Parts: sequence; C-alpha cells; structure tokens
Amino acid sequence: MKGGEGAVGIRGDLWLNGAVLARGVEIAAVAGGWTCLMGASGVGKSNLGRMVAGLPVAARLEGRLQVPEGRVALMGQSDQLLPWAGVLANVTLGARLRGARPDLARARALLADLGLAGMDRHRHRLHGHPGDPQSRRGRG
Repeated sequence: MKGGEGAVGIRGDLWLNGAVLARGVEIAAVAGGWTCLMGASGVGKSNLGRMVAGLPVAARLEGRLQVPEGRVALMGQSDQLLPWAGVLANVTLGARLRGARPDLARARALLADLGLAGMDRHRHRLHGHPGDPQSRRGRG
C-alpha cells in the first residue's frame, strides 16, 4: 500500500455473514486529502468507513487496514449536523472531540471552497442554499 505517513490504506476482501461484499478492495487515501467511497447499495461502503474510523462493524476485512491513529474524520451518507450549533461549530466538531484546538481559519477556508463563506448561522437557515446537502440530493 502506498500513500506515505498519515495515509489510510485498505487492501483485501470485505466479508459479511460468510459472504463477500467486495473482493479486491484497494484504497490509498493520502494524508490531508479527501476521499469519497462510491458504489452500489450493499457493497460495504459504510462498513469500510466505520472500520477506518475505528467504529464497530459487523463486516470483516481479510487483508490489510492501515490507519493513522486519531487522524481520520468520517462523514456519513446523510447530513448529521448538530441542529442547535452553527455551521462553523459543526465543521470544527471533530477537532473539539479529539481535544484539539479547532483551526478556525482552515474551517472558514473549507466553507469558502464549498460556497458557504459567511454562512456561520444555524443549520436551518442554510436549507435551500446551493451548498446545502439536502438541496443537492435531488440534483442529477
């Protein structure tokens, strides 16, 4: 597996209840980058994500999983923002949960990259904005 220090690497077959969900999985996610798992329903995307994040899963990987300790953030298939928290607080939640000081400048830059600059308001005020995950669901 390539990727260098801090990279996430997965190689092998993913099994669930004695059946192969995905054979020949090979993923190398570079440190500091974004990775998106896409595939048909039921092929194990959520299981792989949960494995990488260190969460309990029913599936098992026959192969190798390389994960830097404490350096992975997982965003699920649905927007699970904290409705009582502002946008910036939701973006920096991972750092706070790790006991780290949030990098507010980086968080604001990420929001700007997504077209959400200056949108540090409560989540319900974002609905319908082009950057709102719920508004993107119906687009093709």
